[in-house]
Amino acid sequence: MARSPGYDLIVQALGGGMSLTVRAATGPAHIPFHLGDTAGGLYGAIAILAAVVELNRSGRGRALEIGLLDAQSALLGDEVTNCAASGVVPAQHGAGHPQLMPYRSFVAADAPLVIAAVGVEKFWINPTAALERPDLAADPRFADNTRRVANRALLESTLEEVLRGKSRDHWLARLAAADVPSAPVLDVRDALATRKCAIAKRSPKHGSPPALKRTTRTPIREAGAPPHAVLAAPPRGAHTRAVLAQRIGLDAHSIDRHIQAGVIR
Repeated sequence: MARSPGYDLIVQALGGGMSLTVRAATGPAHIPFHLGDTAGGLYGAIAILAAVVELNRSGRGRALEIGLLDAQSALLGDEVTNCAASGVVPAQHGAGHPQLMPYRSFVAADAPLVIAAVGVEKFWINPTAALERPDLAADPRFADNTRRVANRALLESTLEEVLRGKSRDHWLARLAAADVPSAPVLDVRDALATRKCAIAKRSPKHGSPPALKRTTRTPIREAGAPPHAVLAAPPRGAHTRAVLAQRIGLDAHSIDRHIQAGVIR
């Protein structure tokens, strides 16, 4: 498939993950950020860095191959492990995880939140008190994660009813005070505001002022350094003359002639 178009949607469909994100109204749904495209780029960068380390140690180079589909499948993680061990094809997750409970999104009186009360049993005992339902901790049907998963429907409906009774911020404050992993479900605008997205400046073209647009900054920065403005990709041809003059040695007349002839744009 190397010569076939490698769109993000195609890779998500072939990689297995899209079968887990199913909506009742539409069937399988893609993850609406570019997980397929980005994963290939990230694994590509990791492979190059590993090859550079080996080059510095041994003096040998490497020819590496990164496939978008391979990168996407590598992200399945425990879905692959569980499928191989049980022989059962993983089903769609819905709002949570099929093997963890409670580990999902809920809707409070005014907005959604997530609760990840798994890992150690204190994360189950603590939220029962925070949610004002300590009786759930003593219920043998919910005594451990295995039994909570087996009785998922009952527990989910119980928690949903409790959480709908008060606001998201009310519950988040109580859950945080009880050391329960939880968070609001933020929209894109609010999520960007939490870490400050950078301002990208486009280089001026034909004397016009630089156009400004917002873009996410790289997640890699020096520890403690504040967010800073970055340059967006320049318009096509913005540096053509400089490159031809400085790297190739063409004079202005030669560059004009090549542009007029359509050799360069």
